[in-house]
Amino acid sequence: MGHNRTRLGLAALGACALALAACHGKGGANTDQLDNELIGNAGDNQTDPALTSALEDQIMVDPSLTQQSNDHSARSTGGPVQAPIPPSASLVVPPEPTAGGKKLQAPAPTRLAPDGGRGTMTLGALAEEQSKSPKGATRGCAPDLEYSQAWAQRLPLDVPLFPNAVVSEAAGDDAPGCRVRIVSFSTSAPLKTVIDFYYTKAVRSGFDARHLMKQEDHILEGTRDLDGSAYYLIVTPRANGGSDVDLITNIGD
Repeated sequence: MGHNRTRLGLAALGACALALAACHGKGGANTDQLDNELIGNAGDNQTDPALTSALEDQIMVDPSLTQQSNDHSARSTGGPVQAPIPPSASLVVPPEPTAGGKKLQAPAPTRLAPDGGRGTMTLGALAEEQSKSPKGATRGCAPDLEYSQAWAQRLPLDVPLFPNAVVSEAAGDDAPGCRVRIVSFSTSAPLKTVIDFYYTKAVRSGFDARHLMKQEDHILEGTRDLDGSAYYLIVTPRANGGSDVDLITNIGD
C-alpha cells in the first residue's frame, strides 16, 4: 500500500513538472508577443489603441502644482546664462546706426606753417591752448576739468563720439558758459573717413567748418552762431593704420 502511494506521488510530481515546463514555454511566447505590441511591431489588428495613445500623447501637467516644488530654490532670470563682462580700461563705442543722407566730403586742408608741433599734450593743456584762440572751442574759457571716461558719453549729439571709437582719456566741465567736453580716442578708420564723418555732422548741425593741416595733424574746427557752440578736432594718422583723435566741444547755453 505504501509502495503504491510512493509511485502515485512520483507520478504526480512528474505531471506537475511537465505542466510547469509547458507553462514556461507558453509564457515566453506570450511575453515576446506583448513586447512587440508595446513597441509597435505587431500588426495593426493586434495593437491596443488606448495603450498606443497613452504612450504617444503629451504628458499633461497641472499648472497649479508646478510652483509647489523647490519653493526656495534660485529662479532663472529667463535669459541665457552669461559670464560677467570684465571691466575694461578703455571704453568701446558701438557702431552708429545706419542713417539716411550721403556723407559729405571735407574740402582739402589749408596747410599751416609748422611751429614745432604740439607734441604730446594733456587734455588740460589742449583746453588751455584753445582758450587763447579766437576761434577755439574753449575760447575765453578756462575749464576746471574733471577726468572721467563718463564724459565721453556726454558729448553733444551734434558732435558725437566716432563709431567704434576706443576712448583712452576723457574730461569735462559743466560750469556756465564753459560746458566743455574733451575726449582722446583711437579708431581703425583712416584719417579721411574720420574727417569726413565730423565734417558731415558739423555742417548738417549748423556749424561752419575749417579743415587745416599742421605737419601731419589734420584739424577740423568750427563754431555755431545760433548758440555759441564750438568744436575742435585733431586727427593724427597712425603708422600701422587707423587714427588717433582729440575732440573738444563747448556746448552753448
